[in-house]
Amino acid sequence: MSEIALSTMESRIQSNLFFAGENAWSGGYIVGKSIGNLAVAAGLKDEVELSLQSS
Repeated sequence: MSEIALSTMESRIQSNLFFAGENAWSGGYIVGKSIGNLAVAAGLKDEVELSLQSS
């Protein structure tokens, strides 16, 4: 477990690699948050917000 940051479940060996663990809800939250952060970092924030509003 020393290779995983327990607070974020992110790999300490490979950045942006997250583990869901046994709790699907928290794993889904972490994955969703990571995808959102990547979208914002890539300048896709407006497209993501428009997509969510049209759903």
